Amino acid sequence: MSTIQPLQRVQNAAARLALGLSPRDHVSAALKKLHWLAVTHRIQYKLSLMMFLLHCHQCPGYMSNIVSLVSDDPGRRQLRSATSTDYHVPRTKTKLGDRAFSIAGPKAWNNLPQSVRSADSLDSFKRNLKFYLFNSCYNV
Repeated sequence: MSTIQPLQRVQNAAARLALGLSPRDHVSAALKKLHWLAVTHRIQYKLSLMMFLLHCHQCPGYMSNIVSLVSDDPGRRQLRSATSTDYHVPRTKTKLGDRAFSIAGPKAWNNLPQSVRSADSLDSFKRNLKFYLFNSCYNV
């Protein structure tokens, strides 16, 4: 069983309780009405937010030592990717390894559109990120 499924069930129950729905009612519309992201998208939100803070040098030093920009790799300085804001995603051999921040953070960041990544302030980044994830979650 996935570790996310129990969390999603708790969120679904909370949405039903908040809106007074019966246990048999479908909960996607309720989550959308409450403007709540599904658990998987909420995780992506948190990872992306931490990566933005890291990108803007507003995080503790130990976090900045965990990830590196693609442009920092000496072998890639001549490539077009050297000018991008992508982060290096190390390879792993296990699903557990994919959950590490050093892997999941850069993956979440690299999957964001440039319009979200290029925000000039924390507030605008949060707003753009929530809008992007909400649209991808509920196909608005």
